[in-house]
Amino acid sequence: MINIKTYQSPNLYLNNGVIVSYVNLFWKEIFSLIKDNKHLMILIKVEYTDKSIGYRTLAHLRKVNFDDKDLFIDYIIERLGVLTDSYTVLPISRINFSYIIREGLVTTSDKASLLNIEDKTLCWHRFNNMNLPITMIPSEYGTILTREEMLLFTRYLVKNLLFRWRSYFKKTSFIS
Repeated sequence: MINIKTYQSPNLYLNNGVIVSYVNLFWKEIFSLIKDNKHLMILIKVEYTDKSIGYRTLAHLRKVNFDDKDLFIDYIIERLGVLTDSYTVLPISRINFSYIIREGLVTTSDKASLLNIEDKTLCWHRFNNMNLPITMIPSEYGTILTREEMLLFTRYLVKNLLFRWRSYFKKTSFIS
């Protein structure tokens, strides 16, 4: 069962100190009760004060033992350094810890995942039996045959694919 522990944090800005404080609090309140022969699958999300922005996840789901607190904190702090500035310049209202309690301790390979802060990006999208790149760069779809500039967008005709790739950009913001 998924459990959620929420901490109110009115108008705090996300930084290393806030991360350390709330992870320590979570470890003390939740994890210290089950530390002997169990581990957690954990995910941290922040909810912004501006409700129109919603919430953002700070990192991927990770498995941790009770003794992995410092490693987990370092992982979250490193992830925060990789994320865009929008995570740190907007005030947050809540920090949510979503977690599942599991029997047994995590393996060494699970601990190694705390050292890997790379984004796992999907490079291809399967559409109509075609593998299409997930990109906004028209040349990555194939050879550009024509480029037509319209009033509000630019249309590209690309060779070797069965469709037209359309990019809807305002002329003032398009970079060629």
